[in-house]
Amino acid sequence: ARWLARLATSPLAEQSAADNLQMLKGVGPKLAQKLNENGIFRFDQLAALGANEVAMLEEKLGPFRGRLSRDRVVEQASYLA
Repeated sequence: ARWLARLATSPLAEQSAADNLQMLKGVGPKLAQKLNENGIFRFDQLAALGANEVAMLEEKLGPFRGRLSRDRVVEQASYLA
């Protein structure tokens, strides 16, 4: 839960500086919303996640579980960050 606290600052500040996560292959509107619900609004936030943090996040994504790894979303985000 420390990683989530590190990612979460002010939700309004995060949303105003939010990246379009749908630019990532495999991320549609519903997955982007799920990421937002978990405090992920920017490419650099995704790029900073370690393997354990990705695994913890994927457990919270419900029907999208495994998508971050399968579509290499974190790797894509690091290119765009």
